[in-house]
Amino acid sequence: ENMTTIAVKMKQGGYHTHMVGKYDIGYESYQKLPTVGRGFDTFYGYLNGANDYWTEAMNNDCYFDYHLNLVDFWSDGQPAYGQNNSGVYEEYLFQQRVNELLVDESNSDSDAPFFLIYTPHLVHSPLQIPKEELMLFDDDESTCADRDSQVYPGFNNTQGNAANYRCRSIEESMVTLLDKIVGNITQTLQDLDLWDNTLVIFSSD
Repeated sequence: ENMTTIAVKMKQGGYHTHMVGKYDIGYESYQKLPTVGRGFDTFYGYLNGANDYWTEAMNNDCYFDYHLNLVDFWSDGQPAYGQNNSGVYEEYLFQQRVNELLVDESNSDSDAPFFLIYTPHLVHSPLQIPKEELMLFDDDESTCADRDSQVYPGFNNTQGNAANYRCRSIEESMVTLLDKIVGNITQTLQDLDLWDNTLVIFSSD
């Protein structure tokens, strides 16, 4: 309850504060939600450690069972009703929201600066990727087949088809896609003439 986030300090400094993506720093009470007691003006993403990229159901790799059908997808201080299971890959939704926020900040009449944290789901489990982004490489293996429900909608994961999983290929494709998305966001900053006045920090855990 007494922890101070960087968003709180930035907001005290007059910044607009936004977060998109994975939260995963505590949500046991309403007060601990990003836009309620943690200093963010807006939040779009999920609270848990991981969810399904296609349905936003809580991921069984992080202590929850897919079959419980619990959805973890939030917009500001409430569930993002009707926005889950849209058929759109979750990271694309995050990219779209980041771009929307950048456009809004660019068009704002306010002179206030903005602080935006984008914490991508990529490349955390589950290993899932849009079919058109999947690149296949040699020297692969399928040990991830028992952990992930599907790679993309329509993926053949019936009994006996574990060999369809190409685990290294999926993960390498996820890294490549994240690189593309970061590049697209960078381009948006440039297109909106925000680039020269923006500090970008890229960090990994």
